[in-house]
Amino acid sequence: MNLYSDFIVSQIAKLYYINKVKQKDIAKIYNVSPMHISRVIKYAEDRGIVKIHIVMPYELNHNLATKIMTKYNLKDCCVLVDKFNEPTEQVSDYTAAYLANMISNDSVIGLSWGYTISEIIRKMPYQKTLNVQIIQLSGGFVFDSKSTLNPSETIMEAAVKLSSKAWSLNSPFYVGSKEVRDNIVNDASNRKVFELAKTSSVNLIGVSNLDRSSTTRRLNLLAEHDYDVLTQLGAVGDIAGFFIDADGNPIKWDKSDLHISVPLDDIKQATNVICPITSKNKLEVLKAAMNKKYFNILITTENIANGLI
Repeated sequence: MNLYSDFIVSQIAKLYYINKVKQKDIAKIYNVSPMHISRVIKYAEDRGIVKIHIVMPYELNHNLATKIMTKYNLKDCCVLVDKFNEPTEQVSDYTAAYLANMISNDSVIGLSWGYTISEIIRKMPYQKTLNVQIIQLSGGFVFDSKSTLNPSETIMEAAVKLSSKAWSLNSPFYVGSKEVRDNIVNDASNRKVFELAKTSSVNLIGVSNLDRSSTTRRLNLLAEHDYDVLTQLGAVGDIAGFFIDADGNPIKWDKSDLHISVPLDDIKQATNVICPITSKNKLEVLKAAMNKKYFNILITTENIANGLI
């Protein structure tokens, strides 16, 4: 008997995949070892006799994602098929599920800030974890509740969702002098955040451009004059609060030493650094950030992804 004839292969595949017969029982039918049956099943897959179709809860463009992964050397890229012109809704839904699936016990999770990130945390399911610690990656600010959530509130909500411990960065986003910054950074509780950041397994961060619709401008974190200075210095936007140029290099300016945040080099060294993107207006700063490998997982929509190829 030729186990590798198309007829026999299809019969074995039918028994295994459709009738749910165990390999050891199929082996008894054909009077061969289970190892032989395993090889036949693998042969059926390789030959295309068996075609596995997975129904995903989200519709993804895998071809476009693969092109972006290859071009920018990403660990993963998820490109959602555009639906109903609601990129923030789509991306936050998917990222919430993606992040929840990635979190394991004894891990450190770093969260940046912004509207999309707050939506992701809001949509995350409640789950029981052990010894998970959530850290705030940047200082806080007085905020307009219609625009976004304060970073400290975002990490507190995440901690409740994951039954974990939250570590806030007790500081404003910018301070008045380098001396004040040094004192804040060296505070014992804040120092704990910086130490934990070096062991983070997952960081969730965002990017923002310099136009008037950006979160940093809507929240008045900086004066209008500051944006003029940043533009003159070649800034195209910020990643996790750090302003960068078109090549992804951090901008050195007069308020660089007044910014309270986990260092960008520590943020990007995490095993998984996720960046969800919901606006095509961020393409320039997004490309700059990817060229410098500030994150390794991109989640976005087709309309935005097409601008990266």
